[in-house]
Order: sequence, then structure tokens, then C-alpha cells
Amino acid sequence: MGAFCGSLFTGLFSDSYGRKPFIVSMSVLAIIFSPIVSLTSYNYTVMLISRTIFTFGVKGTLPATFAYLAENVPIQIRGLALSLVGCNYVLG
Repeated sequence: MGAFCGSLFTGLFSDSYGRKPFIVSMSVLAIIFSPIVSLTSYNYTVMLISRTIFTFGVKGTLPATFAYLAENVPIQIRGLALSLVGCNYVLG
């Protein structure tokens, strides 16, 4: 659910506030609600909510990162840069 919402609203927020500030804020959100917060959850509901917020932050950064790279990377290496980001996202 968090990944769906993160993907759905990424374009609206990143266009409104700028891509770089949006990527930084989503990264901070993902770091705050990292698996460490999930491990310290005292019940299943708190863990589920923290993991949902975590996936919102993680999934929210990907489309904005692709758009940011497509706008700022030189055309000679654009395909390579976007491919590396996509592969590293899948690999973790």
C-alpha cells in the first residue's frame, strides 16, 4: 500500500516542490522509518504502519530520481546512468 501511494503521488509533490528537495525528504523519511523502527515495534499494528511509511519513502524516491537523472545527466551517458539506478534499486 505504501509503495502504491508513493508511486502515485511522487509526480505531484516533486513537480510542486522540486525534484532534489523531494528526493532528499523521501530519503530522510525512509531512513527514519527504516527496519530499525520496525524491529523496535511493540506490536504488529505499529510494525505494519511503520513499514507502510517506509515503503512510501523508498518507492517515492525512484520515479523522482529517474526524472532528475534524465534532466541532468549528459545525453552520452544518460542510458547507462538510468540503467544503473534501475539495477541498483532492484538489487537493493
